[in-house]
Amino acid sequence: MGVGSALAAVQVAVDAVAAVLAAAGPGGRPVEGQGAVEAVAAALRLAGRLEAVAAALLPVVEADGLWAVAGARSLAGWVGEVGRVPHARAAALVRTGRVWQEVVPATGRAAVAGDIGVEAARVIASAATTPARVAALQEAGSVAGEGFLLAQARVQPVGSFRRLVSRWSAAADPEADERGFREAQERQFVDLAATTGGYHLSGFLTEESGATVRAALEMVMGVPVA
Repeated sequence: MGVGSALAAVQVAVDAVAAVLAAAGPGGRPVEGQGAVEAVAAALRLAGRLEAVAAALLPVVEADGLWAVAGARSLAGWVGEVGRVPHARAAALVRTGRVWQEVVPATGRAAVAGDIGVEAARVIASAATTPARVAALQEAGSVAGEGFLLAQARVQPVGSFRRLVSRWSAAADPEADERGFREAQERQFVDLAATTGGYHLSGFLTEESGATVRAALEMVMGVPVA
């Protein structure tokens, strides 16, 4: 059975579930108690796996270039349109698929198989941000590479796992965060220009500077009335 026919079978199954829910009517209870608990858990797991399937196939779509035939300006734009999702989510899905294919293929396979959750698999992909971190993920035989993160993803809640990956990223390339901070500081600027009836403010600040300026402005201006 090919991918297309297998997904068509999934579509038929989902339509059958939708029909059961529709038959119950508004406020109906098509399933009771523990059955509802198990159904919700199964639906969430299946939704995650299907999202992983989409991410894993996006590099194929990108390579073929057929997405551009529909007039989309980018692959992310096409994903946002066909998936009816915000552009930011579509772009993240595209990047995740690329990283799974090029850097951490075992992670992509684990997400598709349901061995780990798609969110944990996305967190692993998000660690591939610098050459040093990519090398650490791909290091053969390493006890702290992709295999280590996969093992942790199987046993840790997503929140805890995200913090672990953040610490792992800092250890794999300690200077990366400092480089990013220095670059952000170098990009900082503020322009306050007088204009008709007031002043026009524009600029770019780091998170720390932005939070400080915002707090100061709120103290001076107060909170707007709803």
